[in-house]
Amino acid sequence: MCAEEGPASLFKGLVATMLREVPAYAGQFGGYYLTKRLIAERVEGVEVGNISMSGNFIAGGVGGLFCWIVSYP
Repeated sequence: MCAEEGPASLFKGLVATMLREVPAYAGQFGGYYLTKRLIAERVEGVEVGNISMSGNFIAGGVGGLFCWIVSYP
């Protein structure tokens, strides 16, 4: 297929993928950071860099949830 269509065929669908992935990962990292900050300040009473492993785990799960919500409405 690539030999018939040339090297440009490697980039088919790139725009559609970027339109899905950029907002999804913005939601993931944004949700992760916001949750991590909330847990650090309001639950554990520490700075963001000193959050516990369970707090990080929960923040990661919430970040993943935001990723799915943004990319698969």
